[in-house]
Amino acid sequence: MTEGEPRRESRRTATFLLTEVESAMPLWDMAPDSADAAIALHYEVIDSAVRAHGGVRAGGIGSGHGVQAMFESAAEAVAAALAVQLALARQDWPAGLAVRVRIGVHTTEERGQHSRGYSDVAAHRCARVRDVAHGGQILLTAATASLVADALPEAAWLADLGPHRLRDLLRPERLYELRHSDLSRDFPPVRSLDVVPNNLPAQLSSFVGRAEELATVRRLLEGQRLVTLTGAGGCGKSRLAVQAAAAMADQWPDGVWWIEVGGLGDGALVAELTAATLRVLVEPAGGPMRALTTQLRGRRLLVCLDTCEHLLDACADLTGGLLRACPEVSVLATSREPLGVLGETVWRVPSLAGKDAVRLFADRAALVQPEASGLADDPAVATICGRLDGIPLAIELAAAWVRALSPAQIAAGLDDRFRLLISGRRDTIARHRTLAASVDWSYDLLEEPDRVVFRRLAVFGGDFDLAAAQAVCAVDQAGDSCGEADTLTVIGHLVDKSLLVVDNGAGEARFRMLDTIRDYARRRLADAGETAAACDRHIGYFLNLAEAAAAGIDHDQDRWCRTLEAEHDNIRDALGWALGADDPERGRRLAAAMGMLWFLHGHLHGGRGILEQAIQLAPEDRSVLQGRLLAGMALMGMAAGDPLLTGDAARRGLDIAIERGDDALRGRCLALLAYAAFYHDFPTAVELADQAKTFSLPAGDDFTTDFAMMVKAFTLHEQDRHAESLELARRTFSRAHRRGDRFSAAFTRNCESFGVFFGGDVRRAVELAIEATHIAEGLADSFTVANLTVFQAWFICLSGDLEGGRRLLEPIARQIEDAGLTEISWLAWGLGKLHLYGGDFEGAAKWAERGGRFAVPTSDNRVACMAQLVEVAAARRLGQRDQARARAERAAALARAIGAYYPLADALEELAHLAAADDPARAEDLHHEALAIRLEHKLRPFYVDSLEALAALAARSQRSDKAVRLLAACEAAREEMGYARAPVNQPAVDETLAAALDALGGDAFATAKDEGSALSLDTAVEYATRARGARARPSSGWASLTPAERQVVRLVTDGLTNPEIAKRLFVTRATVKTHLSHIFAKLDVTNRTELTGLASRATRDQGSMPD
Repeated sequence: MTEGEPRRESRRTATFLLTEVESAMPLWDMAPDSADAAIALHYEVIDSAVRAHGGVRAGGIGSGHGVQAMFESAAEAVAAALAVQLALARQDWPAGLAVRVRIGVHTTEERGQHSRGYSDVAAHRCARVRDVAHGGQILLTAATASLVADALPEAAWLADLGPHRLRDLLRPERLYELRHSDLSRDFPPVRSLDVVPNNLPAQLSSFVGRAEELATVRRLLEGQRLVTLTGAGGCGKSRLAVQAAAAMADQWPDGVWWIEVGGLGDGALVAELTAATLRVLVEPAGGPMRALTTQLRGRRLLVCLDTCEHLLDACADLTGGLLRACPEVSVLATSREPLGVLGETVWRVPSLAGKDAVRLFADRAALVQPEASGLADDPAVATICGRLDGIPLAIELAAAWVRALSPAQIAAGLDDRFRLLISGRRDTIARHRTLAASVDWSYDLLEEPDRVVFRRLAVFGGDFDLAAAQAVCAVDQAGDSCGEADTLTVIGHLVDKSLLVVDNGAGEARFRMLDTIRDYARRRLADAGETAAACDRHIGYFLNLAEAAAAGIDHDQDRWCRTLEAEHDNIRDALGWALGADDPERGRRLAAAMGMLWFLHGHLHGGRGILEQAIQLAPEDRSVLQGRLLAGMALMGMAAGDPLLTGDAARRGLDIAIERGDDALRGRCLALLAYAAFYHDFPTAVELADQAKTFSLPAGDDFTTDFAMMVKAFTLHEQDRHAESLELARRTFSRAHRRGDRFSAAFTRNCESFGVFFGGDVRRAVELAIEATHIAEGLADSFTVANLTVFQAWFICLSGDLEGGRRLLEPIARQIEDAGLTEISWLAWGLGKLHLYGGDFEGAAKWAERGGRFAVPTSDNRVACMAQLVEVAAARRLGQRDQARARAERAAALARAIGAYYPLADALEELAHLAAADDPARAEDLHHEALAIRLEHKLRPFYVDSLEALAALAARSQRSDKAVRLLAACEAAREEMGYARAPVNQPAVDETLAAALDALGGDAFATAKDEGSALSLDTAVEYATRARGARARPSSGWASLTPAERQVVRLVTDGLTNPEIAKRLFVTRATVKTHLSHIFAKLDVTNRTELTGLASRATRDQGSMPD
């Protein structure tokens, strides 16, 4: 055992063993005449093992052919399970049919007269364990495993499979597999909810009864795409829906997603919450509905909309749109009324049947009074459940009082209450009244402080923590203090009475009201005249929280983002109340404080709308608050990839900052303006970033300081000043990472990856890009993660793993296939590049064209230039030469205009390829021009691309030995840097080598290849450029030397002889002597010794050989 010390069976226990045949129906398909005999034989095997080990067979639970057995000894139950599997494995089956059985084993304590309720719960838990097993597998719970660890059958042992969420949605259960040397151990992962994408909420109590109803809902969902469960409040719609979704989760490989509509007050938020839950990319111009209907097309998933009745139109619009656009999406909704959507199947959830209702009462009563006994047989309990019409919520509320009242007293109290309200009716309206009466009765039994806190908690639309509850409930309108300690005590009372639900799942207790209870509490709050005061305290608390977060998020980003994200529903409610007030000042402050969270966590659509509203509430305002709102809007533009919005909002904010003398705001707006300039004006971007730092640093705004330096580092990179960019990125990453700023750390790490890539270390670039993406994943911002993933995929592709890059980008491509254009520039460029490398030229052209339309009003930027070059390369390979040439010339002109040298070299290279067939000399000039740019700006990996292009031209001009040397040198350089050749370029290289082999013959080819392999990349570049034409040089001095003469000087200084130099440079000895005579004349020396001394002194004085 790995989980604590094993304990012996010291208390009276009951152990359940449940079996089920895996995939029984195919047995009849394979051998219909023998299937009945095989199933009967399987029952005989199980019955024999159960009897042999002292077990008793009982009624089965769940679907399929299965057995439920009960044992007094856990060890005997486990031995029986093993005996079953061993016997089934050795059985000689009729017609060769092998019956495979899954088995679950679970142990519970017996509790005297009240043990029957516990046994029912335990049997259901065991069934859920059995359900996640595979045929031939035996799974034990920790309760059973701890009892049998020292008493296992011979040759058997336990394997700890870890904790798993079962389909009952209760706490995770640690599972153990019973293994034996004669049984198979090669099973897939257990079929728990952990292997299915989902966000189904955990449940705190068992699911009682409803077997027929659950089967009905499952059958409906199997045949219909929209099923709506209707019924009165409290009838169990939500619980039935979530259990059905969990039970059927395997049918939706893309996930089962639970959307809590009940806490929303605005229909516009339904689609937004759904998009956020499913993590789709929401393009602000198109909005969440368009994002959902386009990006979910082709995905098979179930959307569960819970509590739709107050936002029927919005839920109907969402559901209708999904069903029309996404044929593989299904929807399960709960509502007191049908949605009214075409194709909807409506099923009314009935009340609990008599026995199930009594079981529910007994189960919930045992939670508050464990020693209560005999409740399932108490006539008063049956009376209570009948009086409450079998409504689960009403039964749970009544059961919560067994600690203070007997069942007979509860029944009498309910009778008195219902006599006034129900008047004998039993229709739907009467059931609403039944629930209201039961809640009313529970409310009247509360002490007055409990009532006060109960109704005030109704202002929380979602869940809340203790501090928020104390702030809202501690003081009433008259100023009388309830006290924080009193609030805590009362909350405990309300949890005990099932009027509040507590969730400890995230490590800190959070509380919530069920929707029906909240509706009742809000009516009570209004009746007491306290709604305005409670909302006011709610606004005040969350305003203080948000402003504290805005001040602290620089140095504890994860903590504050988690806090604000947890309270997002409450903050949204507070914003609605505050911005709608006669004086919206607090709402504007709250919106300004939330800007950073919305930026970091991808709440672009909702955040932008709220900021617009807050700004427009005082359009002529010139306060610092207005400036902060504008800075928040600029951040929204940045996150959405809209530099025009960023620039406009930041300029307006900067004017206010200068006017008000606020350095922090001034620095933030300058940094955002630097970002806006980054796309089209590199010098201005650098200048603005430096200005931002001069204001943000003394103001103590560390985020803005690092953000500005991040923008500067990227701008230096775009200017191909890679050494400066790399140094700044490393310094900025260190600061940002130290204070927990994921955004700045992720992007500076990404910038660092570019620096090391252009320095020639592709493997390290991949590592840094992966790290950057992992850092950003904690932000929960799909666009940030997607952009960083594109660069990660690009580096992985350049390292030789094209399929790995494709796998990374496939989900992003699917998400943005039909999304808006303004946010996907880099994504589209990356996808286009990968399609190009893989040989899909039409796909490359499609994605590049979309990337080129990025921010059309400011399309003269590097993104558009690079996207255009992907289009050029695709068009050239598709034979569209005139189109390719025109676009390449435009791209070259644009690159020169904005000072973007990396794409300029690419554009020249494309023009060279286009000229190669008709004008080889022009092509060679263009290739050398591209190489010169790459050398000047140290774009090291791309030296290789230039050399390989020059090698192809050399082969065409009968210089095959040079072609082979260059290609061999390139191969060695690629291996050293980890820079793989794009698959699309391999055929051209193969063709060049084949032609050279034919021209040289085998021996000469091998010699040239060996000579080339020995060349360093820099030496290969010198070799390729040695004979380039003369330039205007002086007649003497270092500057008068040609590239070939300078190379000879270096080799002489290294001590090489004339024959050795000739061999190294692939020239004759006579040519070396000629070079030396010219060098001696130009430098005024007479021999090699003087030359070596002169070169050494010059290198010592200047750090390198003078130009």
